[in-house]
Amino acid sequence: MRKKIFILIVILPLILLTGCALFMNLDQLNKGRSLTPFGSGEGYYMQEKQLAINKLKEQPVIVGYQADKKTPLGYKGLVANLSEYRRYNYIINGPEKAAFYLGPGDRQIYYLIPGTYYWKIQYGDSVVSQGRLTVGAQQYSFMKENYHWYLTTEW
Repeated sequence: MRKKIFILIVILPLILLTGCALFMNLDQLNKGRSLTPFGSGEGYYMQEKQLAINKLKEQPVIVGYQADKKTPLGYKGLVANLSEYRRYNYIINGPEKAAFYLGPGDRQIYYLIPGTYYWKIQYGDSVVSQGRLTVGAQQYSFMKENYHWYLTTEW
């Protein structure tokens, strides 16, 4: 009997106060409503994701099309050499491949299909920089213009 009282008085409030969520049914789980005052946070994260999805839906997608106006080229992006003196070779590998040799101040608009790409920037035979970029519906503002992706140097 003492163990039951101990559990009810000490253990149960500790469980409730630690924020461990207790749900009565699946509907409460989906809505993020738990029996604890703190909840699980799941409902908050689901709302946050939904807001991000709604924001993406409202953004105009910048997609280029081929001459037939039916076949998409991909998402609009920019490769820019912001250097004042050097020429760089920009190499992009992923679902499709592209390479650009740009002089100082040159820019190239290019369309890539969605996916994850690995890029590297070369000066002569040496790799100056490399990394990964994701092409998708998300837009980025670069020099007061919107692009779905961009790759630049400024050395």
